[in-house]
Amino acid sequence: MYRSQPHDGGTNTRPSLGLTSELMNNIAMYVPGSDETSRMLRRTLMRYLNLTLVLVLRSISIAVKRRFPTKEHLVEAGFMTKLELEMHTSVPSNEFNTFWIPCTWFINLLREARQECRITDSSGLKLIMEEFNEFRSKCGLLWSYDWVSIPLVYTQYDYGDEKKH
Repeated sequence: MYRSQPHDGGTNTRPSLGLTSELMNNIAMYVPGSDETSRMLRRTLMRYLNLTLVLVLRSISIAVKRRFPTKEHLVEAGFMTKLELEMHTSVPSNEFNTFWIPCTWFINLLREARQECRITDSSGLKLIMEEFNEFRSKCGLLWSYDWVSIPLVYTQYDYGDEKKH
């Protein structure tokens, strides 16, 4: 028997998109300050998260790849600086996706902020890191679902109905 909706066999096989809104709220809450440095810190942290997501989407979506055909287009759109582009392109990427690079920048900037006492709440820092790890995991999962192609017939066949007959 075939189903019009894919059957997941009790597990969620559809990736959930790594969205940044929860992280944005936690960064706004736990990275305080109204001075220019604090504002730029929050903005840069969020820019790194958005860059990560755009790099993943660029590698799996024709529409996003069409919007950002080269990494220079990411600079023009404000997702990365020219210096960050140079650092990003210096990492060999022939065999793997490099969407994780802005993640390392995010962690390093967060660590610097903690060392400079711009983040004083340890539980807030822990919450940001937990949300970040979930975001990073979802981005990896999203990329891996595109990397491994599963024929459509396998996703639509309901093996559970076979047992009933």
